[in-house]
Amino acid sequence: MASAGSPGLQGAAVRWLRRWGAVAVLVILAGFLDARWLSIKPEAIRHGIFSGLEERASLLPLLQAGLATCLAAGAILLRLLTRGWRLPAPLLAALFLLLTGAFLEWALRQHAWAQMRPSPTLIWELDPKGPENNRWGMRYPDFPATPQPSEFRFLVLGDSSAWGDGLERVDQRFSDLVESRLRQAFPHGVCRVMNAAVPGYSTFQMAAALDQKYLALQPDCLILATNSDWPRESAPDRQRLPSPWLRPLLALLDTSEVYLCLVSSMLEPGPSPADSRPPGPRVPEPESRTNLEAMIRAVQARGGCAVVLNMPVYLERYRPGESIDMQPRYLHSWRRQARAAAHSTGSPFLDLDTEWRLRHGADLDPLFLDLVHPSPRGHQDIADRLYPVLCSVLESAGTPPPLPAAPLP
Repeated sequence: MASAGSPGLQGAAVRWLRRWGAVAVLVILAGFLDARWLSIKPEAIRHGIFSGLEERASLLPLLQAGLATCLAAGAILLRLLTRGWRLPAPLLAALFLLLTGAFLEWALRQHAWAQMRPSPTLIWELDPKGPENNRWGMRYPDFPATPQPSEFRFLVLGDSSAWGDGLERVDQRFSDLVESRLRQAFPHGVCRVMNAAVPGYSTFQMAAALDQKYLALQPDCLILATNSDWPRESAPDRQRLPSPWLRPLLALLDTSEVYLCLVSSMLEPGPSPADSRPPGPRVPEPESRTNLEAMIRAVQARGGCAVVLNMPVYLERYRPGESIDMQPRYLHSWRRQARAAAHSTGSPFLDLDTEWRLRHGADLDPLFLDLVHPSPRGHQDIADRLYPVLCSVLESAGTPPPLPAAPLP
C-alpha cells in the first residue's frame, strides 16, 4: 500500500506544480517588485508608520493558517473533481485560485484595522477599509460626492496635526468642532467640513491628492493646515514614486489585504542602504510655495477660496537628535513661504504658531500632546481662531449672517 501510494503522491505533487507553478511565480515576482520599490523608501515608510504595513504584519499568522488550510482542502477537492468530472485542470486551478483569494481577502478584511495603505501615486494614503473610514478614507460616515444645493463644503488638507493624532475622539479635532459651531450659526444651509488630512503628508502629496481625489468632492473652501515639509528623508517625495508603467498594477494590488500582508512579510526591520544617505528636504523649499499656490488656484478656478493655517509647533520642547527634525531656520523659511503663497492668491493667512506664543507665552504645555500635535484644548483654540474667518467666507459666498451666540460644544 505504501509503495503504491508514494508514486501517486509524487504524481499529484508534480501535477500540482504544473497547475500552480506559473501563478506562484507571478505572485512572488509581483510581491518582490513592490518590496523592491518599498525598500528604497525612507525607513519610516518601509516600517509601515504611514503605509499601514506594520499593522498588517500582525495578520500574517491568520494569512498563513488560512492559506495552508485552503491549499490542503483544495488539493483534496481537485483530486476528487478530476476523478469524476473530467473538467480541464487549468479551469479547476483558476477556479480554486479565485475562491481561495476571495476567502482569504474576506477573512483578512474582517480583522483589518490599518488607517492607511501604500499608494503608487501618493506614496501612502488613507485606506477606505480602515476602521470608521468612509470610501474617501476620511473618518466620517459616508457622504455623497455631489453636495446638496444648500451645502457649503470646506476641505481640510494637512498632516497628522490636522488629522488629529493622539486624540481620544475624532470629534475633538478643530475641523469637527468648527463644523458643529458653523451648523448652529448657519441653520439655513448645510456646512460640511471634510477633514482629508493624512499623517506625514507633504505639500507634494497634498497637491497630488487634491488633484486625484478631492476636487471631485467640489470643495467651496480649501483649508491648508500644516507647519512644514519636514526635511527628514533620504530622497525627495517626487523621486520616491515607482515607475509610471508600474503604477496601474500597484494601484490594483494595493487594494488587496492579502497582497499587502505578503508584502509586509518581505520587509525586514532595519534601514536599507538608501536610508544611510544624509536626510534632505522631502520637498525642495521653493516647491513648497509652488505647491501651496497650485492647490489654492485649483480651488479658485472652480469658484472657491482658501485659508492657509501655519499650524503650531512646540519648538521649546525640541532637543537636537530627536526623531522629528525641527530646524528653526527651516520653520521660519516655511512660514515666509506659506505667507507669500497666501498673499499671492489673496487668501487669509493664520499664523497660529506665532499667535500661540504671543497669547500664551511659554505656557504651551496644555495646548500640546507632544512636539507637534495639539491637545484637545489646542484643537479647541484653533477652532476658536478659525471660526470667524470661516464665517466671513460663508458671508462672502452669500450665506445669511450667523445667528448670535454659537458656543463651542
